[in-house]
Amino acid sequence: MNKKKKVMIFVDGEFIPSYSGATNRFHYLSDALQRYTNTEVVVVVSDRGWTDTKLIRKERFRTYLVRSDLFKNIDFLFHLVNREQPQILQFANLELAVQLGIPLSVMGGQHLVYEAHYDDLEFAKSLGAPKKQLDSVRGLMHHFGIYFDKIISLSKDDHLVKSRFGVSASRIAIVPSGIRLDDFPHSCFKATSKKIIFLGNYYYAVNLAALKLIRNSVYPKLSEKGYIFYIIGDIPSKIKKSLEKKNFVIVGKQSTLNTYFSNSLCALSPVAAGSGMRIKILDYLNAGLPVITTSQGSRGFLNRNLLMIEDDINKFSEIIELIARSTFTSRLLSEAGRRFVRKHMSWSVVAQSMSEEYDKILHKRRVTKINALNRISQLTARDPAWLKEVIKKGRFQGAKPHLSKKSYIVLN
Repeated sequence: MNKKKKVMIFVDGEFIPSYSGATNRFHYLSDALQRYTNTEVVVVVSDRGWTDTKLIRKERFRTYLVRSDLFKNIDFLFHLVNREQPQILQFANLELAVQLGIPLSVMGGQHLVYEAHYDDLEFAKSLGAPKKQLDSVRGLMHHFGIYFDKIISLSKDDHLVKSRFGVSASRIAIVPSGIRLDDFPHSCFKATSKKIIFLGNYYYAVNLAALKLIRNSVYPKLSEKGYIFYIIGDIPSKIKKSLEKKNFVIVGKQSTLNTYFSNSLCALSPVAAGSGMRIKILDYLNAGLPVITTSQGSRGFLNRNLLMIEDDINKFSEIIELIARSTFTSRLLSEAGRRFVRKHMSWSVVAQSMSEEYDKILHKRRVTKINALNRISQLTARDPAWLKEVIKKGRFQGAKPHLSKKSYIVLN
């Protein structure tokens, strides 16, 4: 094992509890790196009041909760970097990676990692971002990708990442997301069940569109046959009221999934846009549930033979009934999917892969970034499309920051 290394990860927005794919990765990968590898993790979180400090205090890694008006202050952040002396700075937000990461890397001499949770341009398009913002994202990728020491992609299918950033394949590594083995200690599959699962964050337009497809095209064909749909995840109250109906149960966000997944027949993911890996697919397979999804929904998954892929939503009901009839085959699919993700995609395995990438980064010379500073000084500071979407839809409306006078607090 190589000598111990330290990584400082910057998070704007929500962190813990983790109810979305991005925060799931921030949380569980940080924990697994600290627990299973020779990596010390320090997380810097902007205090928007969207995270639970009591839960953060239970973690193994150290967290700086920073007043939101100081989170984008280069001099203040450099004080934290100088205090911790990490070898690697890591961002999962393109705008922050450019406007904060590059200057901090120049000032402190750290390697800079950009973790691309998705193809930034495709993701912004899926949120309906205006042309001006799309042009801004395209410009950041094109002009500044060459200054990242490494780009970590979650999906081998985000093939446009290399061309958009204009970097060689050697500067990009694939490290997918993972699963927690103890989330589902036993398989949730039950061949005689008529319970169907859909999981997502419905403040995200792509998931909401998929939910409406299920409600309008799949549910009507099966509800009178006794099938019950359980919709799990954060959802606006108005949407919940408009869609909920007999045998279409919307339970909202849940801290644990095992109870609601238990004794289910299958799970759905009819998403038609976006990029990156669908974390819900990993949850489904970890629970042992046969998965019906689309070509888009299967993007990034390592073994698509374990998924039932169909792009015509009108055929989903037929596939569900086929699963119910073919109990032997369905059970084999359930066991194969669960076995695969638990062997190859546990957070301990993912953390080892990430740790190895850090070692490779540290064995190479840092990319020279000084030429980027003048161009960065001319940029107009912008929030990413996802953050604008969250604020616009009021997902965390009423949340109050933990800090008022203090600049930051250190947890753990």
